[in-house]
Amino acid sequence: MKNPMNNFGLVPWLALFLCFSSCQDDFEKVGQEGPDGGILAHSPSAALIGRASAFDGSYDNVVDGAGCFAIKFPYTINLNGEANDIRSKKDLLAIQEKLGLLIDGRAQLDLVFPVRLTLGDFSEILVENQEALARLALDCMEVGEDRIGCIEFIYPITLFTLEVESQRAGEATVDSDLEMRRFFAGLDPGLRVSLQFPVQLKKKDGSILEGGDITEWTTGLGQAEQA
Repeated sequence: MKNPMNNFGLVPWLALFLCFSSCQDDFEKVGQEGPDGGILAHSPSAALIGRASAFDGSYDNVVDGAGCFAIKFPYTINLNGEANDIRSKKDLLAIQEKLGLLIDGRAQLDLVFPVRLTLGDFSEILVENQEALARLALDCMEVGEDRIGCIEFIYPITLFTLEVESQRAGEATVDSDLEMRRFFAGLDPGLRVSLQFPVQLKKKDGSILEGGDITEWTTGLGQAEQA
């Protein structure tokens, strides 16, 4: 097994990314949280990773108006009295095109309930009416913890764990946002977590950030900020 202690000094890369990146100006730098620099459960760093790996529900904002959840396919909407079956993102693009072609810009868009939503933590709930959907959208805006949309993790990513009291080490590989989100959501308070480098992030413009150690990260992120 690889020695996870070799990786614990490198974990501030995510905080540094959020500090340097202009797409998330409101984030403050999060330093090493434990004496070994590991990420702690329910810590600011863990919360940021959770937000970066949350389900991206922004693709159907034209229908539900909220980026922290999405309506599961298939469903039906009525656009100015005309029924439209929504079975894919392609159908959503067609709705956007129809809205763009309206001469006076007026549109009455109504969902046919009930609908099932996928939330930011990948769980699902059934929504029975427009009032319940509107409350969820309002809660989403008030909490202000939408998915961090300016970056994407490139998987697989290897995570090392260290149980503080017993000094017992572990290792796990995550292959998706779903697995990353669930890993940190179920993290035991007595564990510290680090990541195996190199780790890649894809920016919103499609460019890739990669670092083999913390020095490479700070150099690359500084250049990205100045670009």
